[in-house]
Amino acid sequence: MSTTDVSASSGPIEIQVEALGSGLQGPPGPQGPPGNPQFSDTDQQHLQALIDWAKTNGFEPDPPPPSWPGVPAPEGPPGPAGDKGPDGDPGPQGPQGAQGAPGVQGPPGPTGDQGPIGPENANPGPEGPAGPSGPQGAQGVQGDVGPVGPSGPPGPQGDPGPQGTPGSSFTYKGNWSTGTTYSKNDVVLASDQNTYLALNGNQNLDPTAPGSYTTWALFAIHGAQGPVGAQGPPGQQGDPGPAGPQGAQGDAGPIGPQGNIGQTGPQGLQGATGPQGQTGQQGQPGAQGPEGIQGPKGDIGNTGATGAVGATGATGATGPQGPVGPMPSVARGNNNVAFSAAKTSAIVTITHNKGDTNYTAILTPTAVPSVPVMLSMLNKTATTFQVQGSVAANATLTMTFDWAVV
Repeated sequence: MSTTDVSASSGPIEIQVEALGSGLQGPPGPQGPPGNPQFSDTDQQHLQALIDWAKTNGFEPDPPPPSWPGVPAPEGPPGPAGDKGPDGDPGPQGPQGAQGAPGVQGPPGPTGDQGPIGPENANPGPEGPAGPSGPQGAQGVQGDVGPVGPSGPPGPQGDPGPQGTPGSSFTYKGNWSTGTTYSKNDVVLASDQNTYLALNGNQNLDPTAPGSYTTWALFAIHGAQGPVGAQGPPGQQGDPGPAGPQGAQGDAGPIGPQGNIGQTGPQGLQGATGPQGQTGQQGQPGAQGPEGIQGPKGDIGNTGATGAVGATGATGATGPQGPVGPMPSVARGNNNVAFSAAKTSAIVTITHNKGDTNYTAILTPTAVPSVPVMLSMLNKTATTFQVQGSVAANATLTMTFDWAVV
């Protein structure tokens, strides 16, 4: 069997093949006829792989002899240097000696000169033992990242999640009444035209009364009267009315501006021609009338037809519903906004200890003023907020209210 020894240098790489014997070193025999070393297919694959590796890494192996196509030329086995004897005639080839017992591996001798090329078709020598494994080769260069594979098909539809716990809701009870018993989460319309949410069950406790904020919470504030809308477009020309009786002769007035041409009415009766009357001046717009009281709640309309059930989407995991905790309250108090005769709004600043802006200010009027007042919150900060009172026209009054920050 052949072994290989690869050594890298700045020049061509050398590949040496040594035939390892298994017997004791005998005396040098006479020069044998030229041989033709034979290698197995596995040896030739190993040698060819070493040659390819050397070329890939920038080395150029020595060219093999022409008589071994595709196989590197082997080095001759190292042997001891003998004394030079007298030149004699070559003796006949002696018979092959018996195979000796395996001897201890001796140290490698110096590299001998390149032997002559043996004849073709020579019988191969016995296979030697396997040589030691060569050193681990250097890590190869990292290859390029391959292209991204195609997206896989979508997974199957997951099972629907469990039904979540129903959430809490409120019930609108209309105008607040002294004889009605209210339950938690009932909503009523109070006398100040604001709506309030019942925090617990109660009866005959006016939501606008002082100190009622522990039972009623302001749900929605009644909006102020909006500004007068823009003038609408002129309506269509009405049908002509019946002819009225002949009026008394009026005084002649100045010629008025040219009006829009109306549709032609039917021919009226010929009346007497009177003198031209004067055109009166345009009157001033009337004052804004007071806000009307809220009308009674209308009947509930018929339930509409049930729509088609939509496709069920994927439902995520539903966590358990926690109990409804008590309404937090970190600050509460009483204050007022005062209006002078020349004002339609007034602002007061409230100081509290909430410490952040994640809160709601509940404003509960403690008395119903003679003029409707709209309360609204402005400029909310971590420690203060402002309450603005607004009225439709200039008024002189003071609006007191309870407040709570939750």
